[in-house]
Amino acid sequence: MHRTVVRFAGSVVSIAVVIALGVVGYGVATASPHAREAVVRQAAERSAVAAPVAHPVSAAALRHDFALVATPAFGAVVLDWVSPGASWTVTANPAEVSPVRVDGDTHVVIDGLTPGTLYRFTVTSVEDPSVASQVDASPNAAGVVGQTNSSTRPAGSLVMSIRCGIFGSLPAFAATSGVFPGFPVQLPETAATPVDESVASNASASKSCEPSLGEATLVSLEQDSQLGGSFYASWGQLGQVTVLDTRDGDTGWTLTGTSSDFVGSQGARFSGDYLGWVPAVSRDSARIPLGDGNYYDQTVLAGPEVLPGTGVAAGDGLANGAANVLAAARPGSGLGEARIDTRLLLLIPVTSDAQTYSSVLTLSLI
Repeated sequence: MHRTVVRFAGSVVSIAVVIALGVVGYGVATASPHAREAVVRQAAERSAVAAPVAHPVSAAALRHDFALVATPAFGAVVLDWVSPGASWTVTANPAEVSPVRVDGDTHVVIDGLTPGTLYRFTVTSVEDPSVASQVDASPNAAGVVGQTNSSTRPAGSLVMSIRCGIFGSLPAFAATSGVFPGFPVQLPETAATPVDESVASNASASKSCEPSLGEATLVSLEQDSQLGGSFYASWGQLGQVTVLDTRDGDTGWTLTGTSSDFVGSQGARFSGDYLGWVPAVSRDSARIPLGDGNYYDQTVLAGPEVLPGTGVAAGDGLANGAANVLAAARPGSGLGEARIDTRLLLLIPVTSDAQTYSSVLTLSLI
């Protein structure tokens, strides 16, 4: 049995993605001067059609002693020309960049320019300064395209489920000696049940489990001077409990339990306080990064052990007083999935008749 706290509304997450766009400039390289001149002239014709220069730097006519093509790029202009000279000087007006000398090539990239500014580029032969060509061009600015991505985060909830017949590993239990409440049997470490996590039937929030604690054995005086001859002892394990918290607010949660009295198959009964438990948190969600050096770490703490007999004469037993805590997460550290395993310990007074006894262990999640 369980009690579940209701759901909260989710929210919409928006992510902005910025993508840079632009035009890439390339140089011209051909097998022969005639073929190269043809390629540059074709590029000049395409440039004139695709992106003509609307406003020249000045009214002065451009010199065209040889073919010269300008291709805008991001904050730069790529210049290609065809001429038999070996060395060239390239200048720009406005003079935002220093003159550039080009040796043995007819291709240069002039960068460091202001996007949107119209420049006049002059390529002059070093061997014959009377030979020059000019072209006007404006470098591109990087374009951007914005895409908004959205995803709806479903409403969260606080859910408890119990996996009947599925158990996590538990540490060894050290027997008590000569005390009441207590449990005089040393119990070894238990291994986890092999589980196929893809099988949904391993977990259910709607059905209760009926674990068997087996047939009780008499505690001898050799085992315990206080409990020997007065009690039978049996033990078992509660089906693994899973708590999942995905609510807004991260208010934390508490898992508690109470036991009814044990009722025999022939009507005899004894107090539910003779049942004890030793809870353990087997797993919880791992720490995750939140950015800027911050992390979120679900932290779930197991409740204290309750020895059989607690509450019979004094103390807060599983059937007496307030509900006992099986596990809890404080506000600010409860979001995620936690799995709790619990060892069950039972003492049956010898004054109880020989019958099969049963009780109901009720778990509540708030």
